[in-house]
Amino acid sequence: MEIIHLGHHQLCVRINILHCIQSEMDVLEKRIITHLRNCESAHEEEFSNGLSKKFKLTPAACVEGVQQLSEAVAYKIVFHDLSHVLWDGLYVGEPSSSRIDSLLRELEQNLLIISETVHERVRTRIITDIMKASCDGFLLVLLAGGPSRAFSRQDSQIIEDDFKALKDLFWANGDGLPADLIDKFSATVRGSYPSLEPIQRA
Repeated sequence: MEIIHLGHHQLCVRINILHCIQSEMDVLEKRIITHLRNCESAHEEEFSNGLSKKFKLTPAACVEGVQQLSEAVAYKIVFHDLSHVLWDGLYVGEPSSSRIDSLLRELEQNLLIISETVHERVRTRIITDIMKASCDGFLLVLLAGGPSRAFSRQDSQIIEDDFKALKDLFWANGDGLPADLIDKFSATVRGSYPSLEPIQRA
């Protein structure tokens, strides 16, 4: 089944399962090694070299799976589920009358669902990926928004204020992502709006 047809809950459950498998594999490996060390018939070479190698592939595959699913969830939310308020709504027509408020409201609802569903050990990764996807979406609107959008230098303050509001959503008054992490992924967007020309974006 394609990722796009899966709901947030289903994808988050898969992420939780992979994280659980990864955690349990670490515990299982330690238990088996301890058991073999206490077994009189076991030889040292049976667990000193070969056993650890057998446990390397699964945890690594789980980490990669979590990473891929996390990115899929993030970009699905921003570019598919919220396309009506991002691509079809943000700054369409007059920028001052089609600002970021609707996007922030729906994005916040999705962040709450994600936070309540995923394991706390992988929560920061997913929220970080959603922030990265949001920055990419915001930048795409500014630089390739199509004929329905036109920006001028006078719009720079509106865009700057809206982007600050987007960053504040992920900062969450200090309870969200670290400020330095947000600044790292928002640098490209910050550098774009001072250079907006008073022409229609193609």
